[in-house]
Amino acid sequence: MQTMIRIGTFGSNGHQIHQEIARIQGAAFTACCDTPAIENMGNVQIHEHFEDLVANPDIDLISICAPVRAQQGRWIKQALLAGKHVYVEKPCVMTGAELDECLDLANHCGRELLEMSGTAFE
Repeated sequence: MQTMIRIGTFGSNGHQIHQEIARIQGAAFTACCDTPAIENMGNVQIHEHFEDLVANPDIDLISICAPVRAQQGRWIKQALLAGKHVYVEKPCVMTGAELDECLDLANHCGRELLEMSGTAFE
């Protein structure tokens, strides 16, 4: 039995993930916040605030493409602390110290933190 990964998105500064996820079995969009391209995709829950998105129990993973990259660290930490896996636009944070902090938090929370750097060459 395949597990469904329920995805929420935040931000519109780089999101093209909806074009790919629609083709992947076992993945579904369930919610978004500040992601206009996805807000029109049927049964997607729309949240006005990021805090509501991370509190949504129907989300396993949050894809973050923040409007300001320098602010992504705080959103990554909020999502991890809420028990969500995080897939984040590059660069995920602006300093090595903040990257270490986010990676340590992901490890502590037992969650995955992945940067979209692997998609740079696609």
